[in-house]
Amino acid sequence: MAKVRTTYSLNVETVAKLREAATISKQPMSRLVETSVLEMSKQIIRANGNAPKKTGEESPVSPQALSLIRQLLFRTGVLR
Repeated sequence: MAKVRTTYSLNVETVAKLREAATISKQPMSRLVETSVLEMSKQIIRANGNAPKKTGEESPVSPQALSLIRQLLFRTGVLR
């Protein structure tokens, strides 16, 4: 799998919380961000991915975004 570099813009409070969490968990901040993104992605899939929609009701997440999130989760081994 190819490595992907992503740049995030975070405010000072978020960075401080990440540093504190990284110190407590003894993990690098990049790993914590990656874990958070994967967990949020799983929640989006659970909430929107397979839920039946009523006529005229739209998902708050576009089908293309869900597809990309699913691909990410399968490639990282979170979903099987």
